[in-house]
This record gives sequence, C-alpha cells and structure tokens, in this order.
Amino acid sequence: MCDLCEPLISEIDKKVLEPSCGNGNFLVEILDRKLQKTKKNKYKILIALSNIYGVDIAQDNLEEARVRMKNIVLDFLAGEETPASFLMAMDAILKANICYGNMLTGRKKINLINWIPDGNGGFELEKWNFADIEKLREGVKQTNVEDLPKVANELLHPPLKLPDKPKPKSKKKVEKQATLF
Repeated sequence: MCDLCEPLISEIDKKVLEPSCGNGNFLVEILDRKLQKTKKNKYKILIALSNIYGVDIAQDNLEEARVRMKNIVLDFLAGEETPASFLMAMDAILKANICYGNMLTGRKKINLINWIPDGNGGFELEKWNFADIEKLREGVKQTNVEDLPKVANELLHPPLKLPDKPKPKSKKKVEKQATLF
C-alpha cells in the first residue's frame, strides 16, 4: 500500500495521516521509509517523526503504536548516542501526533500540532484541527472535466465586487463645508 504513495510518503517533510491507525502497522512502515532519508541526523529524524499522524479510538492501540514507532527510531539509531533531550522530544511528538479520536463522528474535536522546523534545530508549534481544515474546504468546488477551465478561472479570478455607491451628502453638510473654505 505504501508503495502506491511513493515517492512522497518517504519525504521527511511530507505529512501523512492514518485516520484509524490501530497499533501502527502503516505508521511504522511510513516512519521506516522516512528514516532512510535522514542519514541518522537526529533533527531530521524529529522532522520525519513530526510529520506522521495517527488517530484511533482505542487507547491500548495508541500506546502500542507509540512504543512501536519509538522502537523503530531506537533500532535505527542503534550504537549512536541518543541525548535525553532527543528522547524527550521524540516522546512529546509521539504523544501529540498519535492521538485519541473518532474520525467518523468526532473529527472536529481532534486537535493536532503542526511542527514547523525553524531551521535552527527547533520547531514552531501551531495547533490545528479538522474543523479548521473543513472551513478551508468550504471554498472547494467540484466540477466535471468540460467545465474545469471555467471553474478554475473563477476560483483564481473571482468577479470584482464594486464598492457600494457613496451616499449623497446632506445639503447641511455641504453648506457647512462650503463656509469653511
């Protein structure tokens, strides 16, 4: 299944969401593919890890998925020094990104973190949820192939809205203005 999503699924900066992750079968495969691109650079490993999201309704599955993903990283780094700060960052990402939720009936209540690499070895954190994403999709239009150019043009170049005509000034204000000059 993951092969069908290549080459993007392996890129460390491409986000992947598993909406019913279970104990992490797809997540560990995706992580393993992303790790191959990191060259064991710990910051890149955290970037790869921060772009994998999983949601499930069973807490025991979530715990197992987190442990499996952590073990994939530790096995990948076998023999390398792993500072406590790296391990704490990895645990924080896993706890935030592999989370409880029901994607069928409660997705608008699920909050996730967008981990944005700052280029200096850290991250900027931005909270987002599926309600926000659905609001963004409100502007999405569906069309058939024949109407595609027209609809795309309308989306890119919406009709101009002319400003409301200014209301005429009352005579009193005009007279008053006239006396000022």
